[in-house]
Amino acid sequence: MDVPRGRIESAEDDQFQNFTRPRILRERHDTLESQASSVDFSDELTESDYLSDNGSYGSSPSELDNDLRRTMSDQIAASLRRYNIRHSHSADLLPLDEEADDSQEPVPPVLQRSTTFERVLSDAIVHQSPLDELKVILEAGAKLIDPSARKPNPLHYTVWQRYPEAAELLLQQGYDVDALDDYSYSALHLAARHGYTEMMRLLIAHGAKVNFNDSQSDDKFPIDAVEEPLRLAIKYGHKEAAKLLLDHGANTNTRYFFGSEINLVSPLMPEMLELLLLHGANVNEQDRNGLTPIMKACRLKQGMESLLLLLSYGGDVNIRADARHDSRTALHYAVLSGSVDIIHVLLDSGAQIIYEPEYNKPTPLHLAVRRGDIKVINILLDHGADINSSTSLVGSVLHMACSEKVHNRLEVMELLLDRGADPNIVVPGLDGSPILPPLGDYLAASDEHDPSVINLLLKYGAEVILKSSQTSPLGLLGCLSSLREHPLMLEELLEGAQQFDLHLIRHTSLLDTEQRRLCLEVAGSPLPLRHISRIAIRHDSATSRPESVLKMALPSVISKYLLYEIS
Repeated sequence: MDVPRGRIESAEDDQFQNFTRPRILRERHDTLESQASSVDFSDELTESDYLSDNGSYGSSPSELDNDLRRTMSDQIAASLRRYNIRHSHSADLLPLDEEADDSQEPVPPVLQRSTTFERVLSDAIVHQSPLDELKVILEAGAKLIDPSARKPNPLHYTVWQRYPEAAELLLQQGYDVDALDDYSYSALHLAARHGYTEMMRLLIAHGAKVNFNDSQSDDKFPIDAVEEPLRLAIKYGHKEAAKLLLDHGANTNTRYFFGSEINLVSPLMPEMLELLLLHGANVNEQDRNGLTPIMKACRLKQGMESLLLLLSYGGDVNIRADARHDSRTALHYAVLSGSVDIIHVLLDSGAQIIYEPEYNKPTPLHLAVRRGDIKVINILLDHGADINSSTSLVGSVLHMACSEKVHNRLEVMELLLDRGADPNIVVPGLDGSPILPPLGDYLAASDEHDPSVINLLLKYGAEVILKSSQTSPLGLLGCLSSLREHPLMLEELLEGAQQFDLHLIRHTSLLDTEQRRLCLEVAGSPLPLRHISRIAIRHDSATSRPESVLKMALPSVISKYLLYEIS
C-alpha cells in the first residue's frame, strides 16, 4: 500500500538524506542557518519576475546552450542566490557570474554549471518545492550531462520524497530512468526498497528496467551481481511491490553470490516464497552451500508453513548439501532444530533415514544423540534408523554419546544400549585403522569420569582388553592414563578385564607407578573362575544382553554379578 506523499520523518530516511546530499551541504548547514536569518528578502522576486517577454521560464534551451553565462538573466541568478539562502543551501552553490574556489581542481565550465544546478534541483525536490520552481531551475540549466556518473540524481530524490509529479517532469525533460547511484541503485531500486508502488508504476511506465543482471551468464554464483529491485522488495517485505515487478517480467531465478532469488528469502516469509513459486522459481534451487529452501525451512521450528508450501510445489526432501556441510539433508536440519512436527512431516514425505555405507557422514541419529534429544532419537529409531550406523570421523552413535559432552549422557547411552547399540563395535578410522571402542572413547574424552557410565557399558557387555589399540581393535591400555586420579574406577575396570599385554604393561610410559602395580597384580595372576564363567556366559549371543540374563533362572546375586552390579 502506498504511503501518502510528504516529508520523510523516519530516522532511516533522514539518515539517507544526510548521507546522499552533497557533502558540502551537511558541513555548512549550521553556518548557513545563521546566514539565512540575517538576509533581507524585501526585494524578493515574484513569479512574474522569472518570466521572459514571451511568457516562458527563462531563456530557451538553444540560447542557454550557446552561452549560458551571457544569456542567463540577472533575475534568474538573483533568484537562485535567494533560493539557496532561504533553504540553507551551501554558499558554494554560486550563481553563474561568481567564481569558485581557485584552490579546487578546475572543472569544465559547462559541467560546473550543470552540476551546480542539479544540486539546486535536488534540494528543491527534497523541500517539496512546487513544480513551477522546479521548471525554473530546469530552464536555468539543471540537466544530467554525465549519465555515467554514479551518484544520486534528482530522479532518485523524487522517489525518496514520493513526489511523482516531479519525477514525471524530470522524465519528460529527458532524465535517464535507469541512472544509477553509487550503490548501483536506480530510482526503481529505491522505490522497490520502500514499497512505493505509485512511484514504481510511473518509472515502469517510462521504461525502467526491472532486471539488471545478466540472466545468460554461465557463472552460477556471480560475485559482481547487484541486488535487483525484486530482491529489495522481497527483503523488506513489500509484497505488492514484488508482485508488481514480477508482473512486469522480473526474473525469479536471478543468481547472486550466495544463491538464487528464492535461496535468499527467509523461511519466515512464506508469502514471498509462494509469490516466487507462482512465477516460476525453482523450488529445489541450491545456494552456495548446497542448501535448498526446504533445508532452510527445516532449520527453524517456525518453518512449518514454508515447508508445507515448498512440498506442495514438489520440493525434494533428500537433496544433500555440499561436503562442507557434511552432505546434510533436510532431516538433518530438522533434527538440529528439534522440531518433532517437522521431522514427522519429512519422514511421511519420504525422507531418507538409512544411508549407504559410502555416505560416511554423521546421520540425523548422530545429531539427535549429540543434542541429547530422547524424543527425536526414539522417533528416528522407530522409523528404522540404524542404531549402529557409523562414520570414520565420529564413529557410531554410541561413540557420539560417549565422547561428546551430552548434557544427559547416561540417559542417552542407556537408551541406545537398550535398543541394540553395540558397545564393542569396531569402526575403521580415516586412515583405515580402527578407532577406539566406545569405552575407550569415553576414557580418552575427559579426565572427569562418572563410574555410572563405566558400569553401564560393562553391564551391556563392553569388553575390557588391556592391550594396545594397534594390536587389538578393542585395546584400552593407552586410555588408562586418564584414570590416574580415579584409582577406584581403574580397579573396577580391572575387575572386568579379559585380556592383557603383560609385556606392554611392564614397559609403557602411559601408566604411572601405582597404575602399573595394579595392572600387573591382576595380569600376573590367573583370572578367577567366576570371572571366566561370567565372560563365557556374556559372550553367548543368547545371554549377551541384560534382559536375557534377567530371564535366566538364576539366583539374584548371580544375576547381579553377571551384570557387573556387584564384584
